[in-house]
Amino acid sequence: MARFLHTADWQIGRQFSSRLSGASGHSRGGRFNAEDAVVLAEARLQVIERIAALANSENVDAVLVAGDVFDAQTVSDRTILRTFQLMAAYKGPWILIPGNHDAALAESVWTRAQRLKAIPANVIPLLTPEVRLFPDAGFAILPAPLTQRQTYQDLTDWFDDAETPAGLLRIGLAHGSVAGQLPESADSPNPI
Repeated sequence: MARFLHTADWQIGRQFSSRLSGASGHSRGGRFNAEDAVVLAEARLQVIERIAALANSENVDAVLVAGDVFDAQTVSDRTILRTFQLMAAYKGPWILIPGNHDAALAESVWTRAQRLKAIPANVIPLLTPEVRLFPDAGFAILPAPLTQRQTYQDLTDWFDDAETPAGLLRIGLAHGSVAGQLPESADSPNPI
């Protein structure tokens, strides 16, 4: 039986608010001082190393990342390069889909990563909703990547009719909530 490590919502590159000191020395606005904001941003990157170490120690067949790898389309090239470099510690497949923070737009953090040649061969971003087969490992991924920040339709609708070879484990990989399972706000029919 195949073994997986599943994760999501890394939001690498998140900018943490920092407190601003006024002339009186009292802080105003923000939640973190500048030093803490840097530490928090770095901690998000260190989690990738921890995930890679866990994937190795547990001998998983793949790491599945269900969206929001990056916090925004505007993360720096350095952040993109470093994110993918940190994945090198686990040589197995990292299977990623875009979420609402890093949606697979025509021009996105994903197209920039491709142009930078930052994505190693074992890191597989699934940017389109089509079956991806991993027959040697015994599974197929049915991805539901977000191609816009918000969606009002079920991106997993196609899963039931998707054909995969007999004997492969079928894994649906999506980002967001399941209607009727989590509270939904009036503002967003598919809160993410």
